[in-house]
Amino acid sequence: MDLKPTAMIESTENGTVVSIVFLDAGVDRTVSIGVIVDPKKPNLIIRLTKAIEAGVAFTDTQIKKNIYGKTYVAGNLQVIGRRLNADLKRLGY
Repeated sequence: MDLKPTAMIESTENGTVVSIVFLDAGVDRTVSIGVIVDPKKPNLIIRLTKAIEAGVAFTDTQIKKNIYGKTYVAGNLQVIGRRLNADLKRLGY
């Protein structure tokens, strides 16, 4: 089990979603939480991706089970969409 996060970027009608994915965690649900970013701000998307992959945007990770017995990675998201730029600067990105 490896709890190293990876960023997954998807375009939607609401914006660009940058999700946190745990490919090698050995869990049932590999995709965790995502943050919607304005697609007109590509630098913000790049900075968020770097912070996710460095392990500072989603901390205190642990494997948990939902009520159906499926496993997933839980943790604390350190960035919020509305304050994304300020949060990334605080984290050094």
